[in-house]
Amino acid sequence: MTPPSILTILHLSDFHYTKRKRQDQKIVVDALVKDLENLCIGHRRPDIIVFTGDLVNAGEEDSHEEAYDFLLSRIAQATKCSDERIYIIPGNHDLSRRIVKETATEHHEWRENCGKMDQLNNFYADPSFSEIIRRKFDSYYHLEKYLNDSTVLYKNAFSSIHHIDTLNVDIINLNTAVFSVGGLPHLGHDDKILAIPEHAILDLLQYKTPDAFRIFTTHHPLQMLDDNSSRYLSSIIENNANMYLHGHMHDPQTRNSTNFSGQLFSDQGGAVFTHRRDAYIGYSLISVAPERGYYETRLRTYFDDRKEFDNAIDVVRGGLFHSSHEARQWWRDIATPINEKYLREHLDIQNFHTLQDEMGVSETDRDAHDKFVPPPMKRNFVQPSGSDDAKGIGESVVSFEDLVFGNNNVILYAAAEYGRTTVLKEMMYRHFGNSEKFTFPRVPVIIDFSDVRHNIENLLRFIRSSLPNLPDGVNINSLLQLGYICIMFDDVIFSDSRSMSILRKFIKTFPKARYVLSCVKHIAWQYGSHVNPEMPIHFDFVELCELRRRDMRQLVVKYNNCTDVDTILDRLQSEFREINLPFTAANGSILMTIYESQSKFQPINRSVLIEQFIDTILKKAALEQSRRETFDYANKTSLLSHIAS
Repeated sequence: MTPPSILTILHLSDFHYTKRKRQDQKIVVDALVKDLENLCIGHRRPDIIVFTGDLVNAGEEDSHEEAYDFLLSRIAQATKCSDERIYIIPGNHDLSRRIVKETATEHHEWRENCGKMDQLNNFYADPSFSEIIRRKFDSYYHLEKYLNDSTVLYKNAFSSIHHIDTLNVDIINLNTAVFSVGGLPHLGHDDKILAIPEHAILDLLQYKTPDAFRIFTTHHPLQMLDDNSSRYLSSIIENNANMYLHGHMHDPQTRNSTNFSGQLFSDQGGAVFTHRRDAYIGYSLISVAPERGYYETRLRTYFDDRKEFDNAIDVVRGGLFHSSHEARQWWRDIATPINEKYLREHLDIQNFHTLQDEMGVSETDRDAHDKFVPPPMKRNFVQPSGSDDAKGIGESVVSFEDLVFGNNNVILYAAAEYGRTTVLKEMMYRHFGNSEKFTFPRVPVIIDFSDVRHNIENLLRFIRSSLPNLPDGVNINSLLQLGYICIMFDDVIFSDSRSMSILRKFIKTFPKARYVLSCVKHIAWQYGSHVNPEMPIHFDFVELCELRRRDMRQLVVKYNNCTDVDTILDRLQSEFREINLPFTAANGSILMTIYESQSKFQPINRSVLIEQFIDTILKKAALEQSRRETFDYANKTSLLSHIAS
C-alpha cells in the first residue's frame, strides 16, 4: 500500500497540564480549539496528531487522564481526528518523581554509565530495569495504551513502533526520558546524561514496514543526549525516517536537509503552554506529498494580547515554511487545485429550481422543499471528567443552520417517519445559492446506503454519477482528496457488516470529505448509549426530535395559508394523541393533505391514515395514473418519498 497523495500531521508539544494553572491553560486551549476548527478543513484536516512529550507538569501528581479530557479530546473533536490517530510520547515531566526518588540508587548507576553502550545494552536486557521504567511512566502508559494499543507492532522500555495501515505510515516513538530524573535537584541535570541503547533500536527496527512513510519522534532534541547515543540515533533517523518530530525546547524550528540517505524533514515544536509570560506558545500543522517529498508547514503563534492563534510571522515569513522552492510552487498550486472562488460562484448560480431537471427533482420533492420546517435537533455527548459537572450524558441544541453550514461529520438519527430523508435533501438544496455562509464550500450528494455494495470502486462510480454538474476542471477525485464534497448516506445500517466495511474503507481513503450518515434511532442508540460505528474519523451524534407547537404552526401556515391556524393545530394535536402518532412534519403533512379533500376525516389508526392518504394522492393525479398497471416504479418512488417527508 502507498501513502495518500497528501498526508497532514498536527504537531504539538509541551503543555504541562496542572490543576494549579487550569484557568490560564483554559484560555489558551479555547483559543487553540477555535484556531484548529477554522484552520483544519479540507486537505489541512490532520490525518495524525503527534504530541511530543510533557503532556502534564508532574507525572502521577497531575493526571494524564485529566490532561486527555482537558486538551487532547478537545483537539480531536476540533480537528475531526479519531483518538486512535493521536500519538503521544513521554517527556521529562511525564515521569513519576516518587518512583525516581525510590530508585535513586539505580538512577545514579544508570546515568553514570550513559556513555557506555555495552553497559546500556546490559541495562536494557535486565527485567528489573524494565519493571522500574514501567512504574516510572505508569500514568503515561495507561493513556498511551488507551490511544494506540490497536496500532502497536512492537514495544520495549525505550521505544515503540506503530503502523497505520490505511495511510501506510510507521510511527516510531523513542523515549529519551528513560534516564531523566524530572528535575530533582539532588540527582543533577539531564543534559548529556540521556541515552538509548543500541539493542533497543535494533529490536525495534525489525518491525518497520517496508516502503512505509516513516515518522520518528522524541521529546528531547538529539543534542541533549550523550554524544554516543546522539550520533547513533542521528544516523538511525537519517537512514530510516522521512520525518522527525521533537519538542522540549519551547522554540519552533523547522528544517529540511538532504544527505547521502536522502531527504529528512524535521520539526521542533513550540510549547502549547508555558508558565513563563515571555516564552513562545505555538504549534505546527505539517502537510506532505509523500511521493514527491514536498513539505508545507503552517506555524501558528499564540498572541497573548489578542488571546488568539495566528500565522507565526514572528517565526517565519507569512507563518509558512516550504521544504524547497519546488515545494512552494507545488503547494501553491495544490493548496487550491480547485479554484475556491470559482466553485463558490458555480454553487451560487445553482438553486432548487435549476436543479430540478438536472437531478430529477420530483413534484413531491418540490412540495416538501417549499413547505420545509426545520425540526428541533440535539447533540448528545459524554461530558468530560475533570470539569465541575459530574461525568455523564450531556445535550446541546443543534440548529438546522449548524447542521448545514458546519464542518462536523454527523450521524443523524431519529425514529421512523421523523423526516431524516427530507432533512438530507434540504441540506443538499441549501448548499446551492448560499456559498457565503460556508467557511468551506462543498458539493453535496445523497447516496442511499443500499447502493453501497461490491467495493470502493463501485461506490466511487455511483457517487460520480449522482453528482450535479461540476465546474470545468473539477473532478470527483479532487473533490474527495481535498474535502470539497459533502456525502450524505441515507438509511445506514451499522449491522450490515459487508456494506459498512466498504463504507469505512471509503472514508479511510477520503477522510477529508464531510460525511453525514442517516439512520433510525434504534440502530444508533442502544441500551442508553450510542453505538460505536468504528469509524476512522470522528462523528457527532445528532437526534431529530418531534416538532414543537411553534414548528407545526409554521408548517400549517406554509401548507394552506389559513387564517385559523390555532384551530388546525389543536385538531392535529388531538388526532395525533388519539392514534398515538409522533408530532412530526411527515404526519402533519399527511393529515393536512387529507383535510383538504375530507375536512371531517378522523383516522382510526395509522393504517387507515396511510390508506386514505394514498387514495387522496391518487385522486389528485391524472386519471390514467390511478390504474394499477400504470402505477409504476417512478410513481411509487414519488409517492413513498412524499410519505417519508
